[in-house]
Amino acid sequence: MSPVFYGFIKFWTGLFGNQQAVGFTHYPGHFLLLPYFFGWAKFFRGIIVEGAVLGAAALMFYNSFLDIPKEDRAPLRTIFSSWIHLVLAWTLISGLILLVNLQLPKLLESWLAGSPWRIMAFEFVVLPFIYVVILAVFFFTIPRVTIYKREIPQSAETDIAYFCWKSLYLFFPVAGRPGGANFYFHHCQSLGRDRGKIQTGAGVLAPSGRVGGRCPVLLLLDGHGGPLAGR
Repeated sequence: MSPVFYGFIKFWTGLFGNQQAVGFTHYPGHFLLLPYFFGWAKFFRGIIVEGAVLGAAALMFYNSFLDIPKEDRAPLRTIFSSWIHLVLAWTLISGLILLVNLQLPKLLESWLAGSPWRIMAFEFVVLPFIYVVILAVFFFTIPRVTIYKREIPQSAETDIAYFCWKSLYLFFPVAGRPGGANFYFHHCQSLGRDRGKIQTGAGVLAPSGRVGGRCPVLLLLDGHGGPLAGR
């Protein structure tokens, strides 16, 4: 490990407990734990940066591709004034995914135990489906916060109501991206899964749990009375 980065790495790994930190500084423990620490680093980086990036993309799309008078177009610098709200919006989305990854395996542990096929179905069908549903529910949160300056609770309430009304309209654009649910599953890399192990009658089965990652959202804007309306 380079002495240049040792102080920062020691501080970062220490946030996750002494056992994890010590394991990371001993060969070959750092190879085993590197995806874990790197995943969490990507998760927190995403909280800080990705909401603003997606907000900027939504604003550029709104200004460039919709028939908006020049005087009504918001300059890109307004992203800075909305940054806190965008961080909160992305925290809401990522936090829900993180909660699913931390709690759902525990709730289903007795059902998953002893069945590799159930574990595979959980990993590659159930989890991706839930990810897509979460993204579909909050499909317009970041564009709405960016363009119309809506508050997070008000925006979330509108999103949930619109999803109940147009669930298929929102679900399939998210799930239908290249690669569908598996594309999202692999790129988001199961936020917050600490490579949990499920006890089985034949020993220990370790699902291919992953940690951290980015969650790109397909931006679909409608400035003419669609889901972003209600300013």
